[in-house]
Amino acid sequence: MSFYFLFYNKKIVFELDDRYYNQEDLNKAAVKYLKKQGRNCEIINNSTLLIDGEKYFLSERTICAKVPVQQVVLKKIK
Repeated sequence: MSFYFLFYNKKIVFELDDRYYNQEDLNKAAVKYLKKQGRNCEIINNSTLLIDGEKYFLSERTICAKVPVQQVVLKKIK
């Protein structure tokens, strides 16, 4: 997986090599990626992940470039 990983303003943003059109597949790919990074991670529901004991809302966005890129955005839930 090629990616970049940003942690700012209580958000985690990264890219995965593959594009996911199904939310369940995106969740699984995000968990797999985060576990490879050494994080303790699990799926709570369709849009919520538990990462190192903290809840995050999972969403995605597409960045338009020569080739569209899908980014995973995890926002910390208060």
